[in-house]
Amino acid sequence: MLAASAVFLARFIIRPKQHPWNQMLEDYAKYKASDLQECVGTIHDLYLSRRGGALQAVRDKYKHHKFQCVATLPVSPELPVTFWEDVTI
Repeated sequence: MLAASAVFLARFIIRPKQHPWNQMLEDYAKYKASDLQECVGTIHDLYLSRRGGALQAVRDKYKHHKFQCVATLPVSPELPVTFWEDVTI
């Protein structure tokens, strides 16, 4: 579940206007988007530093060009409610 949630959030950060979950991911991961809601929310909070303030060293590490500055990618403070609906595509 943790891996599927991380993929979900990464896809949201990279393409915020596109639904991050699709039928293929659901088939492979065996999780529906609604199954991932709590875990994705927790990881999202960590990314936004709303939880886990002790993770500053990790954030600093991933701000470097070696890691393509992924810790500096902007992300919406809220996840759209429509993400938790079942995928029909």
